[in-house]
Amino acid sequence: MLITNHFAAINLIHTGFIQKLADKYSVQILSDFIQEADIVKINRYFEIQLTLVSISFGKEPPVLRLLRLFEKFLFFNLFKANTHRVKLLEQSIFIRRVVHGLGWLIGSGMLARWLLNFVRKAIILLSSRIAQPGLPNPGLAGVISSSPLDSRENAIVNRLARQKVPALAIIISWDNLTSKGMINANHDYVLVWNEVMKCEFENFYSGFQPIPRICVTGVPRFDVYVKRKPNEISLLNFKRKLSISGSADIILFATSAPRHFPNQRHIVEDLLEYCKRRLNTILLIRLHPADQLAYYKEYLSERTVRVCRSSACTSLPELNFLDLLTDTIYSCTVCVQVASTMRLDAAACGKPVVNIGYDGNEELPYSQSVRRLYDYSHQLPLNAFKVGKLVLSKQELFDHLDQVLRKRSQSAFTQAALSAHAPIQAGGSVSRMMRYVDEWLA
Repeated sequence: MLITNHFAAINLIHTGFIQKLADKYSVQILSDFIQEADIVKINRYFEIQLTLVSISFGKEPPVLRLLRLFEKFLFFNLFKANTHRVKLLEQSIFIRRVVHGLGWLIGSGMLARWLLNFVRKAIILLSSRIAQPGLPNPGLAGVISSSPLDSRENAIVNRLARQKVPALAIIISWDNLTSKGMINANHDYVLVWNEVMKCEFENFYSGFQPIPRICVTGVPRFDVYVKRKPNEISLLNFKRKLSISGSADIILFATSAPRHFPNQRHIVEDLLEYCKRRLNTILLIRLHPADQLAYYKEYLSERTVRVCRSSACTSLPELNFLDLLTDTIYSCTVCVQVASTMRLDAAACGKPVVNIGYDGNEELPYSQSVRRLYDYSHQLPLNAFKVGKLVLSKQELFDHLDQVLRKRSQSAFTQAALSAHAPIQAGGSVSRMMRYVDEWLA
């Protein structure tokens, strides 16, 4: 199993999927950020026996980098995913004109499809020739790619394909297919969250051979939300650990990556002002893995503020990460978030969601504004289902919080969106994933 990032680790290790896999198969982890000490902890925590294959992925050859950039342009031009349209607006006028000019020359018909197919085949062939020191000996039953849009994982899958090792891909997040370009490896099976992602995959890859089997599994971490749904006593205990009164309302603010929303401290200040106006209300700030506690130190002395740190993107999160996340979400009265997966997570736990759509104390153009993030392709279905209220000013934020804290309930639209976009599978998502792994390896 290839695990090359923090988010993949959470989805495949912390959800318990790795435990079920290791109970049935001999599992080797290929990773450049998971250490031998982490493997010892995982083995002890889940009572399993994983082994680590430490591997250095090396630098991508310049020719492959250029081919992937051209491929991404072709992909964007052909499929016109909304995410890429929005991201292009962030570029300079010169870059936008060059991209539009090339797009006009190539068009979006048969030539573009042929070029995309040709470039993808070239990338797969070239990446399969890259030497990979430290790869396991031949005889593997299969390779699982946990981030199949990562070029490093593609290179290893392609290298192993030359040894006839079958491959399975797990799409670990709702935005991957529409935001990260193309998967440059051929897999026998591809696991996705929902029918929306299945349709996206079929649309993007139907012209390429061979066509994998696409399987809908649900969201693995939602299994934890279902199993760990707390009672009143456990919620009180969680609040007590944070020195929060059992009767207090908690406004959970889940921060975003600073590069997406550099002005989010202004939102913290607005929420702090709101909490000070309202009796028995606490602001609980949950930091994004790429965010830094140093940005929020000045708020630690505030009586109405608590801060929860997350694990860094470059390290393996603590193995109780999802348990703590679940308790945090269930303990809050409302979740305020910035175009992140917390929009889905909070809704899955039955919590009202407020979507921040203003830029703090500044009025930024659309191409730089946080508003643009809600026009990314993966956000559009949730917008249509009205999952959460998009607030466009501080006053709208305050007014909607007043309304939410009075009603304390989700809308029917949110429940419908969860059924369609992030279904909770009968028997659990992890069990469903295992069923497809068994089928793949049979």
